[in-house]
Amino acid sequence: MTTHALSPITLPDQRLQRLQRELRYALAQTRRSDLLAWGADSGKTLATAATRRVKNVLQLLHGGTRFVGGEASTGWRAWQRGELAGHSQQRAATAMEATRNGYAQLRDFAGRTAQALKDQPQDTGVHLLTLVLTSLLVSGGPDGDGGAPDLDLMLGIDAHRSILSHSILMGAALEAGLLSLLGLVRLVHQHLPELHDPLWDSIDSQAADITLVVSRGASIGMAYHLLVDGLVQPAPYHDMPVSLPIEAHQTVFVVNAAGEAADVRHKPSAGGPMAASRRNEKS
Repeated sequence: MTTHALSPITLPDQRLQRLQRELRYALAQTRRSDLLAWGADSGKTLATAATRRVKNVLQLLHGGTRFVGGEASTGWRAWQRGELAGHSQQRAATAMEATRNGYAQLRDFAGRTAQALKDQPQDTGVHLLTLVLTSLLVSGGPDGDGGAPDLDLMLGIDAHRSILSHSILMGAALEAGLLSLLGLVRLVHQHLPELHDPLWDSIDSQAADITLVVSRGASIGMAYHLLVDGLVQPAPYHDMPVSLPIEAHQTVFVVNAAGEAADVRHKPSAGGPMAASRRNEKS
């Protein structure tokens, strides 16, 4: 009997056909008004995801502008007072402290993850594996070739590196698609036949946590791909409305990568074993 790969599991044809029948039955039992409402909510989800990312980018640009402007101003005043050397040493010490704080946060995250693996090894392991696999799939792998952004190649080489696919817009679309799928699963679950495949119950109970992990992995993968395109494999966007030097194109790639990476910690929490471990630590 042949099987269909639905990573990370495989389903025999007979079971897959049963799932399809049950899904068709549930959809037929779902009111049209509920499906229309689900569609409207999906549109709102896309708008929310895109708006949040735009805010991320604006905050990063604003913070960067203030930082550069502030550093230039204080550096100029220090030079006028003949204290530039001392000012530089102070800024270097501040940068070192920020590096130590970043390392401490990373160490804290690693500790929470290790504790979650100890407390709930199966669930946490699945979440970590899902995060890594999603990041690799969306990014295209360590070389940053392929993945979700490069789907524009399906329209031809001339469509490659579109602003629509190589920006926070693709990240928003991926997130909205995942959340929309989660909403559909929850909507039809209540209309399934009384005797249905237990996989539906597993999906319904785990969907929120897994969707959050996949969404974060997708953002990590998107950010990595855009960073590679901006710094390692620089090439221009093909559909910019104005002609720009390659350095400007690279800047747009990097800014979008930073905005997508910032969104990893801005996503709504859905719990999960690592979140539970964090709550236990605080209590």
